[in-house]
Amino acid sequence: MMQRSPSLLRVAAPRIRPLATLAALMLATVLLATVLLATVLPSDAVAAPDTSMVEGVLHAGGGQPAADGTYQLTFSLYQGSAAQSAVWSEGPVDVKVTGGRFVAALGSKTPLAAKDLAALKDPWLGVQVGSDPELPRQELFATPMARVAGLAAGLSCDGCVQGDQLANGGIAASKIGFNYAASSTKAGPALDLACTGCVSVAEMKFDGDVDLGGNSIKAKNGTFSGDVVAKTMTANAFVGDGSGLTGVKLGAAACKTGQVVRGIAADGSLLCTAGGGDVGAATGGLLSTEFTDAQGAPQANLPIPDNTGADASSTITFPDLGTAKGIKIAVKISNTDLSTVRIKLLPPDDKKVGYLLCDPCGEKDAKSLEAEWSHSKAPKTGDLSTWLGNNPKGEWTLLVNDSSFCVPQAPGNATLCDLSAKTDGLIIDWSVEAQTISTKKIAATSALQLSPLSSAPLPCTENHMGALYFDKASKSLRYCDGSAWRTLADTCGNGIVEPNEQCDDGNNADGDGCSKTCQTTCGDKLVVGAEECDDGNQVGTDACDNSCKLTAYGTDKAMPGTSCLDIFTQFKAAGVTQKDGSYWIKAPKGQVIAVDCDMSSEGGGYTYFTVASGKTTSRSTDDNTCKDYGLDIVYPRSKAQWTWMLAKYDTSYFSTIPGVTKSGNGGSYTGCVMRDPKSYGSGCGDWKVPDGGRWWLRDSTYTEPNGDYTANCWLSMYQHTPGDIRFNDGNCSYSTSKYVCSTNDKK
Repeated sequence: MMQRSPSLLRVAAPRIRPLATLAALMLATVLLATVLLATVLPSDAVAAPDTSMVEGVLHAGGGQPAADGTYQLTFSLYQGSAAQSAVWSEGPVDVKVTGGRFVAALGSKTPLAAKDLAALKDPWLGVQVGSDPELPRQELFATPMARVAGLAAGLSCDGCVQGDQLANGGIAASKIGFNYAASSTKAGPALDLACTGCVSVAEMKFDGDVDLGGNSIKAKNGTFSGDVVAKTMTANAFVGDGSGLTGVKLGAAACKTGQVVRGIAADGSLLCTAGGGDVGAATGGLLSTEFTDAQGAPQANLPIPDNTGADASSTITFPDLGTAKGIKIAVKISNTDLSTVRIKLLPPDDKKVGYLLCDPCGEKDAKSLEAEWSHSKAPKTGDLSTWLGNNPKGEWTLLVNDSSFCVPQAPGNATLCDLSAKTDGLIIDWSVEAQTISTKKIAATSALQLSPLSSAPLPCTENHMGALYFDKASKSLRYCDGSAWRTLADTCGNGIVEPNEQCDDGNNADGDGCSKTCQTTCGDKLVVGAEECDDGNQVGTDACDNSCKLTAYGTDKAMPGTSCLDIFTQFKAAGVTQKDGSYWIKAPKGQVIAVDCDMSSEGGGYTYFTVASGKTTSRSTDDNTCKDYGLDIVYPRSKAQWTWMLAKYDTSYFSTIPGVTKSGNGGSYTGCVMRDPKSYGSGCGDWKVPDGGRWWLRDSTYTEPNGDYTANCWLSMYQHTPGDIRFNDGNCSYSTSKYVCSTNDKK
């Protein structure tokens, strides 16, 4: 039978020391033998043993040898006497003890790796009996002959291994782990050189012309310091001004005054066309390809993280419109202290360094910044003028970093510093503006007059798609769609929402939500056209934002309401009715919590937050877990509310009547109906809820409370039928730790 290690049974450190030393000598000897076997035996020799023996004496607490039996020992090797962790450990292993003595084979359970032993410069052995603390460690010493193995372990010399000590054929291609090219003579040419990357360019030097015969050289790029002679040269493009090219015939004549070169003919003569260098010059300024285009931020009022290490990041994608003649960046932000704000701009061609627009971006405690940087007004670092002559298309990213914590109590900081959201101020807006020479559009700087025609000037075919003419008979502009001439007419008021129309209510009158130009007005409380909502204001942080799109107010943890009634009211004002479900609110004490919202009973707006295991309460004056959030146990207002709650929650949440108590002891109320008389016309006036508002338990009298009531205590609730709720007063003998909390703001 296995012997348990009693608390008094241990290896006595002073007595095991000699044997531990002996074990160390034995261990070193065995390991030496292993090394020698591995070195001198042929490859088919029997493998060297991977265990080592250790002996010891196990004493009881009184000093006498431990009782015979099997004990569980754990052996560990350490690098030094005070090492915190073992290099090798094995156990617990079952070790037989006879007359106090034991012999154990180290490595029988966890192998002893030679490389681990070789790494031990200061080896110590630790022994643990059962679950007792480890006994004092014993230093290990080498046997005299084991030190010979140190020569092989530290072999690093020149000439210490001679050729006659190596077996014939010991070094051959089959026994080395790398590729090589052999030669028949010393320093002679390689016989079988066929490899990739085995010859460095630095080792190559041609001492004559390279004749490839009929073969070609294929390369991505070529650099020549001398002449290139070719019979025929083909290229997709020449880079440079071409001033050094020969063999290209140019006509002697030049273009006439007022003309520009548009190409070179096959015979080398110039192909000219009218113009003055640009469309404006060619048309006397009536047409232009110069435009000023601006792209604004995709999201206004983006919060700035408050010293979190993260940047507020906003990206504008600038379209492919042409070549820039000017560039301007406009930024508008707010923050409690602009002296700790840095603004960086990453252009499309640089997503690492970019431009440092400002750092710091204002004086100490300055709150707002509205600034511009351009090709002529340089940022703090970088040069925006490098974009002149280039296409600014692509993603421009603005990064705003705040490096100090905001203090909401400081003057002017309250509306900017949001500690719960960990934000300080906003990227109110920003934009990228470019003056471009457009390759996409052309502008008429004055009226574009088409001559009135009695009929189409040409047939409408696919080749003429997009052609325009003014039809004299219908007095309308007509265009070719590729198959037929169509009339371009003012369609606002036809009841169909068409391109460039936000709405179309079938008339051209103002004041009905859709203007006479078929545009909507966000903020007029009329949901029209593409509007999702309209709450009559331009506030962007409520249920309906300032573009009349629904927000995530109350449905996203990042945008909590204050109660279900608040969320219901906000969306109702926006023209949307929310449904029963789970929503997010910010509790009066600041916690953002998920709550259940009854959006249907009595117009909607009841808030519920369940506590499954909270503070135990037996009366209204007790503390309860609801109050940790600034809430209170729910006040039951009506039969409709009871119906919703009892359908939603398990009856275990209502082991007591929540909220309804009275301030005095005793009294029989079997002759009055348990409800608020001010709200329901009749009832029991002594009973109240903490806010003095409406409450309801029944619509008929009941046999309780019948006189054994204690002031402010909860009534028990033992029947949970909304039309027949039953309860008992019972001398304050009822308590609960499972209840439903509420904001109780719906009265």
